Amino acid sequence: IKYIMYEYERNQRGRSGILTLSPYHDFRDNFQVEHLVPRNAEEGHKLENHEENRNRLGNLAVLSDKENQSEGNASFRSKYNEIYSDSSLKLLNELEGPEFSAEDVSNRTEELLDFIRGRW
Repeated sequence: IKYIMYEYERNQRGRSGILTLSPYHDFRDNFQVEHLVPRNAEEGHKLENHEENRNRLGNLAVLSDKENQSEGNASFRSKYNEIYSDSSLKLLNELEGPEFSAEDVSNRTEELLDFIRGRW
């Protein structure tokens, strides 16, 4: 997942992606796979059909180790306001918020699968 997200981020940045993104080995060591809506979200912050949607590709991203520790299991709204909307990663700051639904997970999954099909 980290490698897919790394390549997707490079693609989103365009030509400057190669110049402005750390090499993959640094990225791999300093970033963690992130659930946009937490795997163990509290009631009121879960996705529709949460068990089915929480681990789908469209609900995954990457965060630096430091950012992931600071927000942990917080709601999408909280993480969006505190991290995602100001992130240097396009795959995060281009998320529309402050809500994220099962439909958003499906749309993002399709977008990522289209990227994967085209890339590989």
